[in-house]
Amino acid sequence: MHQAQELKLDLTIIDALSYEKIPHFLNSADIFIMASHHEGSPKALLEAMSCGLPCVVNDQDYSRFIISSGQDGLLTTDFQAGLQRLINQPVLAKKLGLQARQTILNRFNNKQIIQQEIKLLKSVIND
Repeated sequence: MHQAQELKLDLTIIDALSYEKIPHFLNSADIFIMASHHEGSPKALLEAMSCGLPCVVNDQDYSRFIISSGQDGLLTTDFQAGLQRLINQPVLAKKLGLQARQTILNRFNNKQIIQQEIKLLKSVIND
């Protein structure tokens, strides 16, 4: 928080939201950033993409499984550059957001995710 004040950034830290409020919160944003180095099933990323947000995501195995960089999000290790790119190129940001939503509808809808998780759990039980 101190660094945000030094940089004169308008920063609000939200500790927790009820599940019902997440879509409204995400829809009020312009860009989603996920800087995690390790994620299992990054539901926050999937939710942001579902809301049509352009996403700037740490270039890691978990994110490469979900995002095709430049098509439905940006994979990066330089978040400032990725964020600046989307701010400076609103047409690209809009395109990435629309394609992100389409990726969710095509590859990560609830029915598919639940079937994949059931398959995974059954494989663990059978081992």
